[in-house]
Amino acid sequence: MIPTDGKQWTAAPSRKAVEAHSFYEAVDISLFDIVSIDAPFVNYPFPSVGMSKGIIIMKLICGAANLAKRNVSFAAPKFVLQAKNQSKWYRIDNSVYDALALEKALPLGYLKQIDTFSECQFILRSQLLDLVNCMSCMNPTAPVIRYVLFGKFGTGKTTTLCQALHWAYMNDFIVCHVPFARKWIHNFKEVAVSTWKSGRIDMPLDAVAWLEVFKRRNEARITALGMKTSKDYVWGARDSTKCDEPLMSVVELGIARPKFATDCVGVLLKELKMNATNEKCKLFVSVDCVNSFFTISRVKRADKTFAEASCLSLVHAFKKMLKNDWNNGIVVVTVDSRQYLYLERPSYLPLFLLGREGFELLEPFVPIHIEKYTEAEARSYFEYMIAKNWIQHEKGKQERNVSNSNDPMFRLFAARREEGQLELMHLSDYNPLLLDKLCAFM
Repeated sequence: MIPTDGKQWTAAPSRKAVEAHSFYEAVDISLFDIVSIDAPFVNYPFPSVGMSKGIIIMKLICGAANLAKRNVSFAAPKFVLQAKNQSKWYRIDNSVYDALALEKALPLGYLKQIDTFSECQFILRSQLLDLVNCMSCMNPTAPVIRYVLFGKFGTGKTTTLCQALHWAYMNDFIVCHVPFARKWIHNFKEVAVSTWKSGRIDMPLDAVAWLEVFKRRNEARITALGMKTSKDYVWGARDSTKCDEPLMSVVELGIARPKFATDCVGVLLKELKMNATNEKCKLFVSVDCVNSFFTISRVKRADKTFAEASCLSLVHAFKKMLKNDWNNGIVVVTVDSRQYLYLERPSYLPLFLLGREGFELLEPFVPIHIEKYTEAEARSYFEYMIAKNWIQHEKGKQERNVSNSNDPMFRLFAARREEGQLELMHLSDYNPLLLDKLCAFM
């Protein structure tokens, strides 16, 4: 439990400690591995919360991205990202890009780059390698391990999540992805009273949009596996789904009948969870900006009060998927400070962004810090942009009657040269988003 009275954490055994012990067994690590991890202690800022460094061992093991690199029985992945290619670019085929519907998941700025260059390429960063190494060691008989990507704004959390989504898709996972969950909480299309549970709120159009993308990504795989419903489902007076019908019939019904789309999402996730536990399929669940699930929504009730996000049926269904009460799957989420106003972002760490409810739901988890570009990654970025002729040489500035090479702006615009690249690195502080914005004017 997270203390709220300013006291320090205690070492008393608790339910979370038991879960952590099961977590350690799932990734085949020992207590010696826990105390020998070479990683700095971190104080998690949270209102009225103090944490003792001596009792942060459980958080420390979750903070080491390489804790799952052990010999656990697992199937060798088909799609492999190798460490020797770190800081280099790799390309995603257009057919895979379309099948995976990455245009629904990637940030708008990255989509503009893909549209400009007519190809989808990513930098293979060290954080992604750590995440992939952990996911490759998935034990199908152990509870799912949750991975939380966190970092400062613009460091590439969403992009890394999409790269993990691509890895899972290429390795025959059924993928369930929620892109930027804040849209469900604040920018929903339509709301309606739930037809299944009183007090809940459905979002029919958002549910239909999610089902359409899910069908695009997974229809062929689910059909090939022959997955069927486990029981009868009655949606209305004239709509029902019989036991042993193809699971995709639930998706088709939700798309055709928006009134029942939200309930179809809940049933679909329940059936997928059951099939994964029975080792009929591998399931990958990812949520971008998961901390939005633990806030207040903009949906107004009849009494003019704002409903909590947990009252939304879609949020309720996906929060069940974040629990570790099922097997043969992977859960990867991001926490994002964009959920809050700019002046209300004192910390980007999971404990602050998730709050007490979210942190307790997800722990024990493996946090992976998405950091700024390293120098090698920044130089790889410049090489790619120069190869695409996106960054122009200094003559473009000279044509504007700026011929003095001692002018600092001249050095800045000479982005093809060493001094110009160093200038851009320091101006952006190696932040991927800021560097991309600066290079847009080069």
